[in-house]
Amino acid sequence: MFWKGWFKYADLNNDEELRNPIAPDGNKWAAPGLSMETSISNNFRLQVGGFVTSSQIPDEGSDTSGGVFANLTSTF
Repeated sequence: MFWKGWFKYADLNNDEELRNPIAPDGNKWAAPGLSMETSISNNFRLQVGGFVTSSQIPDEGSDTSGGVFANLTSTF
């Protein structure tokens, strides 16, 4: 069994020069996550995890969401 953690961060269009069509007014985005993977038999591995996403847009406030996932892998 092993654990994996990550943290992703982006500060989009922080100079507010309207060059970025995805975030024309700027956007700060962060997403930490954690997952665990283990063998459940000789041919199967199971991975489960979750993450949280936080976005902050000037003059609009912030938004927080998250999710969970599971992945079953088979080898043959």
